[in-house]
Formats: sequence, structure tokens, C-alpha cells
Amino acid sequence: MLISARGVLMLSEILDYGIRLSRKRDKKSSRKMTREQLVGEVWPEIVPSFQIHPGAKIFTIGSCFARNIEEHLQRLGFKIPMLDFKVPLHEWSPRPNGILNKYTPAAIFQEISWAKSLFLKGGAITEADSMVFFYDCGGGSCIDTNLGGYVPVCRERYFQRRSEIYDTFKEAFSSDCVVITLGLIEAWFDREKGIYIQHGPVGKHFARNGARFAFERLGYDQSCRFVQTSIDAIREVNSNAKFLLTVSPVPLVRTFAKDDVIVANAYSKSLLRAVAGEIAASNEYVDYFPAYETVMLTKNADVWKADLIHVSDAFVDKIVARLVETYCPGVATTQI
Repeated sequence: MLISARGVLMLSEILDYGIRLSRKRDKKSSRKMTREQLVGEVWPEIVPSFQIHPGAKIFTIGSCFARNIEEHLQRLGFKIPMLDFKVPLHEWSPRPNGILNKYTPAAIFQEISWAKSLFLKGGAITEADSMVFFYDCGGGSCIDTNLGGYVPVCRERYFQRRSEIYDTFKEAFSSDCVVITLGLIEAWFDREKGIYIQHGPVGKHFARNGARFAFERLGYDQSCRFVQTSIDAIREVNSNAKFLLTVSPVPLVRTFAKDDVIVANAYSKSLLRAVAGEIAASNEYVDYFPAYETVMLTKNADVWKADLIHVSDAFVDKIVARLVETYCPGVATTQI
């Protein structure tokens, strides 16, 4: 950003008058020129800044929408480390690796930062290294506050699973591409430990320590810092990594803010979309992939599952096909 002599805020990207007003500049710059794109399924034009080679290792992190994407990518022959992680059904039943969902930029940053610190010291994990997310439930059981579900486990299982999480997340430091799916900005903070937790501290195990936790709706600057620092942490180890940012179309099921959940969701997604755009514009090795726009602007009920929350598998097929056709045109998408 620049400040003019008159104190007016100016954009950092300044282009000449003739360039910006030229009708030949971009055929998709006019709404009138894109009318046909808004009828039926909506597929915005994408100009990729990099390519992904067939069979590449792709690390996926973020909300449950990342879980949708990775399953389809694996069927196309890409290596997806996150799909190697599994927990027993009693710990997380919907998907074997769904317990690793990271809905907020803060949760994404914390897991990557934790894994990086271990990676840089050789990957040898001690119990002390894993205590940051440890929440004592009493009676010999505990909860990992950076995982979904908050299902209590014994101490031995907690540390064993943390080791398994590291074995998965260390793959980010050798992946060809990292897909980050931003989910929401409603976060909860553990005052005692100075960290964010995965979702609301709901349930009897947290009730006795309720005052320890605080709700926070992450702001734009905070969210940008968390996303940028997450990318930087990976690039500092894996300098060749490329990144695709997406915003999950899956809406808030419940809000802890004062707004109606519909309004809270629109605010959350709008902020994250702005964050993704800013980060992509500021880093030459980061692209924004408009899955969010495709889902939200397509006026077709078949986009959604019956719960009107999750995107249908058939439409995720189409989104992944679009991603692969754009970034890896040598891969046939007929088998997804």
C-alpha cells in the first residue's frame, strides 16, 4: 500500500490508464462478456501460474472439503499422504482421516508449525513435544485439542497418535504441491496454553474449565498472517513447493457469533475469500482455485447433498476434473 501526499490510501498495484481501459485487455473482465458462464454450471476462467506433473505428491490440509478433493485426486494417480492416516472408528467415524480436518487458518498454522519444529530437529518426538495440544480429562484420559471430535483417549494413545500425525504432516515438506482449503474464521482460544483449539469446547470434559476458553472471530489481518506463515513454514524447508488455495463452500452449521448463521457464514466466507486472493496475489508460487465460486454460483440443486451442507460427490468429481485439466493437462480425468 502507498499513502499519497493528500493522505489517501492507494493500491500497491498501479497500472497505466490505457492498459486498464483497453477492451482487448481481458475478454472476461466484463460481466456482459461472461453471461454464458453464469447459466447452468459456473466455471470461471483460470490462468495457472504453474503446472503439476502426473503422479505428483499433493499435500492436502484444511476443512472437510479438502477430504473430498483428495479422494478424487488419489483415483487419478496422485500421491496423497493425508489418505495414509487412519484412526479407529470410535475416535472418528465419518472418514478415517477426517479427524485431521483443520477448519480455521489458526488450526492450519498450528499443525504445520508443530510439524516443522519436529522436522528441523530430525523428527524424534518426545512426550514433551506433544504436550502443547494435551488436555487432561482426569481419570487417565485426555483430549487432543487440535483434532476433531474431542474423543478422550488414554495417554499412551494420545502420544502414539501424535507420532502418527507427525509422520503424515512431515510429507508437506517434500510435496510437489500443497492444497490449502480455508473453512471458517470462528475460533476458540485456550487462555491457559496460549493456543487455538480445533472447535468449540463443548461437552462435559470442558465444562469444568469453561472460563479457560474464549471465542474469537478471526480478523482479516490475523487470517492473512496465519495463512502466509503456514506457507512460509513449508517453503523454508521445501523451496520448490507450489500452493493452491481454495475456500470451502461447506457452510457454517452453527455460529457462536451474535449474527444469524446465514449472515455469519457469508461474513466468514467473504473474509476468507479475500484472504486467499491477497495471498495468491502476493506470492508467485501460490494460485487461487475458484471452487467456491463454482459451487456457490451454480444454480443447480444437484450441486449439494440432501443435507444442503456438503457438496455432492458427483460435483466434486467435476471440480477436481477442472483442477487437473488446468494444472495437469496430461492426466485423463475419465476415471474419477
